[in-house]
Amino acid sequence: MGKKMTELYVHTDYEYQGQVGDYAMRFELPQNGKEYIIFIRQPMTTVQESMRSATSTIFFTSLVGIIIAGALGYFFAVNISSPILRLTKKTQQLASGHLVTAGDPEEKAQNPKEEKDELVRLETHFDHMAQELSGMILELQEMERMQKEFVANVSHELRTPITTVKSYVETILDGEMEDPELLRRFLGVVSQESDRMAALISDLLELSKMDSHQIQLTKEPVEIGQLVGDQLQRFQWEAGKKQQQLVWASEMDVVDPMDDESNLPALPEEYWVYGERRKIEQVLRNLLTNAMKYSPDKATVEAGVYRREGQVMVMIRDNGMGISPEDQKRIFDRFYRVDKARSRSMGGTGLGLSIAREFMELHGGRIWVRSALGKGSEFWLAFPELAPLPEEGAAS
Repeated sequence: MGKKMTELYVHTDYEYQGQVGDYAMRFELPQNGKEYIIFIRQPMTTVQESMRSATSTIFFTSLVGIIIAGALGYFFAVNISSPILRLTKKTQQLASGHLVTAGDPEEKAQNPKEEKDELVRLETHFDHMAQELSGMILELQEMERMQKEFVANVSHELRTPITTVKSYVETILDGEMEDPELLRRFLGVVSQESDRMAALISDLLELSKMDSHQIQLTKEPVEIGQLVGDQLQRFQWEAGKKQQQLVWASEMDVVDPMDDESNLPALPEEYWVYGERRKIEQVLRNLLTNAMKYSPDKATVEAGVYRREGQVMVMIRDNGMGISPEDQKRIFDRFYRVDKARSRSMGGTGLGLSIAREFMELHGGRIWVRSALGKGSEFWLAFPELAPLPEEGAAS
């Protein structure tokens, strides 16, 4: 065609009935040094169809790729953001003062693979931390409530005898000193109320030492059978004021016959525990005093000592009015009284059973009650049993 081409030349050729593309390329053969020209003509219809096919393929491939990428992005975004949103919500709840609960265990069971996710593990750790913190908050709230209740009870318990003493002293000072009999009676009331305040203060000091962990037990082997028998013997005179009897429980009729020097039979075996004798005596005195106090005249108060499954059990049984199931749940709480008016009139502080429970826990034991209204009460103590001491002179 006589035209030198350096690029594709597209034009209309009526022979091909459409557009064609021409391209001419010159080259030289090194064998003979002659120049040659290669001329190429290609119908553009074929090229255009190939380009349209390639464009369609690229378009649909890109569309499918965008859809798949979007779906995967959404899936990963939900899985990553969901624990973060839950953590954020729980953090906001905790910051606003609301207690946080752990995640739904059923939901976790349905998605066991989530447990392997770092964020879900972080959420689980946060749940545990939040639960512990919530528990601490509840304990602090309960301690604050108990402290306020304790202060109110102490104030009330001290105000009553102080008011009584003040009124009787004022009456005496106003001119009742001329009547010796009335003066003696008034001074007797003042003495009783003073004893009541002294007992209350002593109990409060005892509880304060236990709350601050200042009590250190001086433990030694203690034979409980003899200790209970000594306390029964010691309270015989006190029981005689109401014509009451202090005896071993009817289940212990197997004991030896009465000896000449004691009103109580001796136990046929020994029951050893490891503890502080003075504290155990205080618990026994409290239970025996209550049993006599709440039993009617001419009643019988029984005590028993038993061995059961590595424990030494002590039982104090009375014939009193009994304790309702509702009161049994709180009878060891501080200042709690089943019959408030009657307890105060008998000089109780409402702290004896609380102190008894604290002492039993210090000895690794426990105390509980079994009772029914109108049928009396049984208070039980359980101590870890100590192996019997070897007899003197026995081979080691």
